[in-house]
Amino acid sequence: MPAMGDSSTLSDKAPSAGENFFMASLTQREREVLAWIWNPSKPSFCEIARYMNISTRTVEKHVERLYKKTGVHSRKLLEKFRANEMIDENLKNKNL
Repeated sequence: MPAMGDSSTLSDKAPSAGENFFMASLTQREREVLAWIWNPSKPSFCEIARYMNISTRTVEKHVERLYKKTGVHSRKLLEKFRANEMIDENLKNKNL
């Protein structure tokens, strides 16, 4: 199983105000799924489900909600969404 630290280990730099606001808009489980997606080992949805002890379909539903909240429509873009510029731009466009 890949190493999974607390949220303070997810970024080498301090989060922007936009990122803090965005993260606050997510449920705890959405944050957990997003942390796994951002994990350097890039686990599959099936692996994420196994690590979180939930079904693959539940992971997929969390990811669908993350797509809707972020305005992106692929896992690759969701991985890149961590960049502050994308977060700040999408927050402005989505009025979250």
